[in-house]
Amino acid sequence: KTAISDLKEVLLRNDSMIQKINDFFEKNKKNLPESYSWQELKGKMIKEQQDHFYNVNLNAHLYTLQNEQGYKLLIPTPVAQETKLDLSQFPSQGPKDAKITITQISDYTCSVSKDNTPVIAKILRKFGSQIHFVQINTAIRDDGVSGKIARGAYCAKKQDNSLFWKYHQKAFEEPALTEQSPVTIAKEIGLDLKKFNSCLDAPETLSEIKRTNELVRYHHLAGTPTYLINNKKVIINSDNAFELLNHFIKE
Repeated sequence: KTAISDLKEVLLRNDSMIQKINDFFEKNKKNLPESYSWQELKGKMIKEQQDHFYNVNLNAHLYTLQNEQGYKLLIPTPVAQETKLDLSQFPSQGPKDAKITITQISDYTCSVSKDNTPVIAKILRKFGSQIHFVQINTAIRDDGVSGKIARGAYCAKKQDNSLFWKYHQKAFEEPALTEQSPVTIAKEIGLDLKKFNSCLDAPETLSEIKRTNELVRYHHLAGTPTYLINNKKVIINSDNAFELLNHFIKE
């Protein structure tokens, strides 16, 4: 009885999330392009986050009931539909023929994506060669700071896959990202700056970021971070991401 009561409370508890979205938009609405309707965009984000909030908390609470409180779930677990997403075009590490492929779709300016970076590192250390890990970078604004950091990652990948992962790690380690951050990171990790700067400002690089953004939206994978396991979307709660990823991998 207590568990079900708690579940109902968890699924409906979203006032703080809505307040955070309101605060975010009040702070950042002046930075939105003029073509954006702030009220419309805010409304869409609140709806998307409410749906995400419901799914994440339902999944996390059911996990707790089953694994920590001894409840047995009699309803068959829904099987996520496989996403027809070509992962070969994105940076990856680990054996490509591994039985498990984890895909992370993230934004360098997303705080949850940043918080989950050590979680992913822990998962990769634990499962090692059993996992093929794919990284897809999106940007909340392809013409803003998030877009420029993502363009820097793309340009690092063009020089060398190992340098991409160094750039990727450094970008998430930065306390505050700015328009100058890509070049700063590029210097620190030893990229060829002439090639990097030329790539960073190239129209085709911006087009690549826009194309990736459109691709994840087409597959209904917008929102960061988003995770796929063997091209099937899984709902991860940032508070216990390691336990949930570990659970999905062992299924």
